[in-house]
Amino acid sequence: MMQNMDIVELCREAEALCRHVAPLDLPANVPLYVVPGSSLPASLGRVGCSAGFTAENLDLYVRDCLGDAWRGRGPAMIINDCLLDMADEGYRTEFLCITLHEISHVLERDSLFDACCVDYRPFDELVDRWTSPAGEVMLGDEHQAQYHSQRFIRTILHVHRRAFNAGLKVGPSLLCNQKRYGLSDIGMYRYALGDEPVRRAGESIRQILAAEPPRAFSQLAAIDLAWRQFSDN
Repeated sequence: MMQNMDIVELCREAEALCRHVAPLDLPANVPLYVVPGSSLPASLGRVGCSAGFTAENLDLYVRDCLGDAWRGRGPAMIINDCLLDMADEGYRTEFLCITLHEISHVLERDSLFDACCVDYRPFDELVDRWTSPAGEVMLGDEHQAQYHSQRFIRTILHVHRRAFNAGLKVGPSLLCNQKRYGLSDIGMYRYALGDEPVRRAGESIRQILAAEPPRAFSQLAAIDLAWRQFSDN
């Protein structure tokens, strides 16, 4: 049972896994903050009903909560452990899968974090950028589909393969269920991506994303985009 799992140790394990799957993208001298929602004070505001989220300047918001753990600017994510059942045997796996989902968002960005940011918008407003107003992801929600598009899917499939090889034996749908975003099943995207995650396992995620994806992968993404646009009209 996972009831006695130390959330601090789990966050450390999650950070180590992120660095393992993307060692070239997450250099050791750049801090990475995996923050459990249960550690946030009520004064910081809500984290929504989303299982986790990240933003380019999230590290600035959680800085005071980290205390001595703050090591300077770096990418950050909040994992909403309050929504998870610590008594469940799958608690650790679910926590790690959510972490890998969020690190994939970090890795697909143009930069790991917004080093120039000095703007503190209300925290609720920051959260609303990444979660739907009701806290639920609706099928065909354009807001959610926008943040889980071709670039993100490609990233998470590479992250999944590397995590699987590292011992996290789960299917890619546990990292990202594309059907929730009105997109084709992630298994279809994995098939369309072919052997790229195996063939390019030693490269940085950014180097991979800089190159054109396989044609079948792009075609599937184009079909999904066209279907979303059709459904919205």
